[in-house]
Amino acid sequence: MNTRRIAAAVLFAFLPATVSLPAVAQPADDASTVQARARFKEGVDAFDKGKYEEARLAFLQAYTLKKHPAVLLNLAQSSAKSNHPLEAAKYFNQFLKEATTATPQQRKDAESGLAEVRQKLGRIEVVAPAGTDVSLDDQGKVGTTPMEAIDVEPGSHTVKSPTQSVTVSASAGQKVEAKLGGGGGGAAGAPPVAPAPAPSTDPATPRPM
Repeated sequence: MNTRRIAAAVLFAFLPATVSLPAVAQPADDASTVQARARFKEGVDAFDKGKYEEARLAFLQAYTLKKHPAVLLNLAQSSAKSNHPLEAAKYFNQFLKEATTATPQQRKDAESGLAEVRQKLGRIEVVAPAGTDVSLDDQGKVGTTPMEAIDVEPGSHTVKSPTQSVTVSASAGQKVEAKLGGGGGGAAGAPPVAPAPAPSTDPATPRPM
């Protein structure tokens, strides 16, 4: 994934009015814009040097200061490169939802990046009556059904409704179901896979980014 490809576009967005229009005074950059631009440039420089964790932190600071959707793509890419796949999935997904003016190439980069980091994550599909509030582990409410599958780190997770909790085990690159609202509560559920063990398959291997 090419961070530099979108860096230029974002830098232009952070340069609000460098060309004066006739007889119209252009406002000076506010302090947050100046700081966001500086953090963003630091992130690009760090990414180019292979310092992905440093880049991630710089892009995160830039986005906190100036919530420009395109910064999310840089943040997602550096999160993926610095081995933060869950964060990367969050930012890629957020970019795809919020960046309504993204170019086809930017959307392609985000979709590709999201697919790649999800090979390192599990996903939980919540099956419950519409309108059920859902919480995950100790995170509190994460959504209301119907909802998208939840990206999670591989391992055991507890999915809760107001009246029931189900524990499932999520494996990297795979999706499991958490069924809620089927009567009774507090039961720990196993992923609803095929009745008989499936033939041995090679685990999904993330492609180089």
